[in-house]
Amino acid sequence: MSSGYATRPISEEQIDLAYVLIEASRTDVKRDDWRAYCNRIVKWRGATGLHDDVFVSTDRQGHIRGLFVTEVVQSLLFGRVLEIPLFVSASAGDEDGIIEDLLQAATAKAEAAGCGDIRIWTPGGESWSRIAERWASSMRYSGVQISLA
Repeated sequence: MSSGYATRPISEEQIDLAYVLIEASRTDVKRDDWRAYCNRIVKWRGATGLHDDVFVSTDRQGHIRGLFVTEVVQSLLFGRVLEIPLFVSASAGDEDGIIEDLLQAATAKAEAAGCGDIRIWTPGGESWSRIAERWASSMRYSGVQISLA
């Protein structure tokens, strides 16, 4: 990815490091619940058809700069949908780049899971809204629709 970030499924070594972003997101997710969820994801990834996952974006030094959680759901109205209930970016200098990299990975995940729609529960913020709207409009013709909830 050209931004200088690498966004990949979370590894066992990144679980506790990523929790710092979970805390910063002000969700009610407890550390032990986060560990149990991520360990289940890592252990069963690809083995059972389980489509839930956690992706982390790291900079060149390996520091985690963003993450998102995915759930594949079946919608009677929209068909298969990639839900992203948690999308967090953290950067003092390049929030736009991190968001774009995360969105690129989310789109690839949606395509691989056969989803025609991505529904992102947005955290708000000016950078996020600006980048997500631009990204959503550029993806309109790719076959994957991005919806901001």
